[in-house]
Amino acid sequence: GWALVGKDLLPESTSKNYIEQTDVIIKSLREEAFKDIEVPEEYEEAIREFEANKDRLTKLMSENWQQAAKELSELKITQLTRQSIQEAVYDLAMYYDANDKRLLPNVYTWSLSRSPGGSLVRLGSFGSEGVDGSGWRPDYRDGDLGVSLSRRL
Repeated sequence: GWALVGKDLLPESTSKNYIEQTDVIIKSLREEAFKDIEVPEEYEEAIREFEANKDRLTKLMSENWQQAAKELSELKITQLTRQSIQEAVYDLAMYYDANDKRLLPNVYTWSLSRSPGGSLVRLGSFGSEGVDGSGWRPDYRDGDLGVSLSRRL
């Protein structure tokens, strides 16, 4: 399938946990991606699902972070707006090949993928030695960890 993918992290998405980043994604969809047009029903449905489960998932992050990570990765809004690790690596490599420029050189984006241990995988720090990827708990926050918006078509 096709997806539109941002080259940079969404403003305001760093230093936020996975749920807070999802709020930033939704704000970006409403105020930028679908500005002045009606948000497609598929996205509205995904937003409603997230909002209906947000409080429960926030609590679950502190009680059972592995289950929270699983459920967050399976949300429709996550599937529609975050890349898998395979997609992100492919896009980084293709952009570098076409433009001789590395995206995400000093930052990380959180994906929809999970590690074998159940954590959510971040990817970035694309330098001369390659790309770094590692798993983090969904309640993790860091100044160099944000999210790149990906819209599935």
